[in-house]
Amino acid sequence: MASPTAAERAPVAPPRHVELDVEVPNPQGMHAWPATLVARVASKYGCDVTIRCGGQVVDAKEIIQLLGLDARRGTKLTIAAHGADAQEAAEAVADLVRRGFDEMPEAPADRGGGKP
Repeated sequence: MASPTAAERAPVAPPRHVELDVEVPNPQGMHAWPATLVARVASKYGCDVTIRCGGQVVDAKEIIQLLGLDARRGTKLTIAAHGADAQEAAEAVADLVRRGFDEMPEAPADRGGGKP
């Protein structure tokens, strides 16, 4: 039995380029506060993170550029990340967008005592 080559023994590296498609769900779209949150999340990572909206591509770490997207409810965005931690960065930004930048109203809690 042959021993494995160095390439076979090497751990599989995570993808260095990732693209995820998301849709802006919150009624207000990406205004100043969501843009700030996106920039904060993207800035935690060493890789390049961009957001594409239509034909425009902006740096996800730059609030002013994000505001220039004029992304409203229903706008489709492509989160792209390139670098060593691209998968984690793209997923973190996409998750924030999917959550409506944490501005979506939560469903009322079941207070009990009511009839079904």
